[in-house]
Amino acid sequence: RYDKIKNIKWGEIMEWTQLISSLGFPIVCCFFLFKQNIDIMAKHDSEMSKITEALNNNTLAITRLCDKIGGEKIADNLTEIK
Repeated sequence: RYDKIKNIKWGEIMEWTQLISSLGFPIVCCFFLFKQNIDIMAKHDSEMSKITEALNNNTLAITRLCDKIGGEKIADNLTEIK
């Protein structure tokens, strides 16, 4: 986060100042928070797709292990635990 703050250019500050003076602080804040929310949601979707893929791979690996080790006995015990 600090690196982003450190790399802000003077022109960007002037653009934000002009937006605030022409539209008003609450409107600019709402726009900024809206854009930040969209960025966070996009990042979250990407992370969740990776987590889903990993979970599916782990489920497949556990199923294969159950088949090799004990077959249906282990699978029945796992469903009882749920």
